Amino acid sequence: VAGRGAPTTKQRYIFGIQGTNYLSPDTTFGFAYTKLFDAYSFAASSGQAEDNSLAGISLNKRLGRFGEFSGELVQSAYDDNVLNYDPASRVPALRDYAATTELKTQLGPVDLSLGYTKTGPYFRAIPVQAEDYTLENPALAASNWRLSPFGAATANRQGWQGEATVNLLS
Repeated sequence: VAGRGAPTTKQRYIFGIQGTNYLSPDTTFGFAYTKLFDAYSFAASSGQAEDNSLAGISLNKRLGRFGEFSGELVQSAYDDNVLNYDPASRVPALRDYAATTELKTQLGPVDLSLGYTKTGPYFRAIPVQAEDYTLENPALAASNWRLSPFGAATANRQGWQGEATVNLLS
């Protein structure tokens, strides 16, 4: 899927691929790759082109009737100017990781979840943090696809989160 990000003066594209392997009825393994990049030919006039790649793996495991475990590990690589060919001032692409895990269970009408998230200080996920991207294909724009499953990942975000939901209607 390729799309153009807005608003920007550059011709910016997003490419993504995602796959899921159903290892068993209770276990899935997935991967995702997303790349945001500026068209070099158009960016050459400004002398700057960004490049942000995300590669991740995920695992979901049903734990019998009692609960579910899920986890994801994503690596990002970010280069704010791939057109800088000067070895004296060239900074290599920043690489960092983000990880999230979650354990869910249901006790009668109560759904419980507990998770942990750790995002490195140099993790950049522009394609999943931005909300203003539109897809060029109208059929795809109507779908509710996320370009990367990790969701909004803020640098240096770390900690535990929990949620309890009570369903009183069932």
